[in-house]
Amino acid sequence: MKLTVTDIAWGIDRKTGKMSEKVVGKYHIEFNEVGPLHPVGPAFKVFEITELIGKSATIQLNHSGKSVTLTSGEEYEYHPVSRDGGHIYILKLK
Repeated sequence: MKLTVTDIAWGIDRKTGKMSEKVVGKYHIEFNEVGPLHPVGPAFKVFEITELIGKSATIQLNHSGKSVTLTSGEEYEYHPVSRDGGHIYILKLK
């Protein structure tokens, strides 16, 4: 299976209050077993595959245990908690 992770950095301009976004990387990670994936982006975010069943995979998103199950072709947008800037990750399973 292959997981595509698009890493988008975002921030809020303190003077104008406008939000800006910039794609800082797009990563294609191949996997075939349960375990942590290679770190992605400048923040070195690590996702972990916790379960594989057929054409679906359960991906652990953070250390608190939040996870999502994706089937091949599905996409998920993950917004870690942040107040004035950070990263958005778009996960797509192929």
